[in-house]
Amino acid sequence: MKVLGVYFDSKLTWEKHIRHNISKCSSKLAVLRKLRRNFNSEQFKSIITSQYFSQLYYCSEVWLSQATKANLKNLIRTAHYKALRVLQFDFEKKKTRSELTKLSKRATPTEWSQYMQANLVIKCLNSQSGSRYLRDKLRETLFTTRRKPGIGKFFNNAKGKIGKQSIQNRLKFMDAIQTDWLGTELNDDARRRLLKKTFFSYET
Repeated sequence: MKVLGVYFDSKLTWEKHIRHNISKCSSKLAVLRKLRRNFNSEQFKSIITSQYFSQLYYCSEVWLSQATKANLKNLIRTAHYKALRVLQFDFEKKKTRSELTKLSKRATPTEWSQYMQANLVIKCLNSQSGSRYLRDKLRETLFTTRRKPGIGKFFNNAKGKIGKQSIQNRLKFMDAIQTDWLGTELNDDARRRLLKKTFFSYET
């Protein structure tokens, strides 16, 4: 089933969606290589962001998570760095992926997905949307250390089949979110700057 550009299957494997995204992005690489010589680095980075990465990471806060299969994550990483090699004229693959990330100042797939998920969760919490029970449990478990006593649980083991899993084991990126960000009157730009400093490995 396709909903708003995202392919869902009964097991939420995301394989159909990821392979579809990569196929669409790959079809643009040849044109991007031809265009590269006509623009400087910053101009071309804007072009591949709008034409390539916008497609590759569309709705990634939904499908690109810790639950996504490793082989599918590898496909996304490969597609990601193909575009960065075009940006850096590294057609002979002499630069490592770390070097490409540093030179391009572009978030890795993991950094990007964590940033998008964290941004979504903070907006939900601050807007008071969603289930009050779930929101309260999220607030209870937002600690920056793993072994702090009194961490709330997702479900009571007697009532749910999942067991007593703390939400920070399900959403590890929440460890990086500061509790005093929640409920504060941050505008969109200020919130994005805070999150980028937390999750991205380069200065934005």
